[in-house]
Order: sequence, then C-alpha cells, then structure tokens
Amino acid sequence: MLVRGKQSHVVSEEGAKELLELIPTAKLIDVTGAGHMVAGDDNDVFSGGLKGFLDEDVVEVRY
Repeated sequence: MLVRGKQSHVVSEEGAKELLELIPTAKLIDVTGAGHMVAGDDNDVFSGGLKGFLDEDVVEVRY
C-alpha cells in the first residue's frame, strides 16, 4: 500500500504509477490536500485508508 499526498514533493504521480506497474498487487491511496506527511496533514483519511487495506487486503496469518 502506498499512501501519497497529492501535493507531495517527494513522491510524484509518475513515481506512484511506476510503483503500481512494478508491484501489480499494490494499492494506492492518493490524498487530496496532503503533502508528503499524509498522516499529519489528514489523519482521518490516512487511518481510514490503512484500516480498509488491513481489513480487505491483508490475509490473517495463524501460527
């Protein structure tokens, strides 16, 4: 999972697209109004996206 602030100067839109091409199972959350520090800029969107990813995409591992 890549959480990217749309206003990030560190992770470009092109860089995010390249990652998705390299890792086809990757998920992207592009947060409008956030810079590189998405959790600090919009914690509700960050935590909601993380919870959705964990609930839907991470397989429970039992030992």
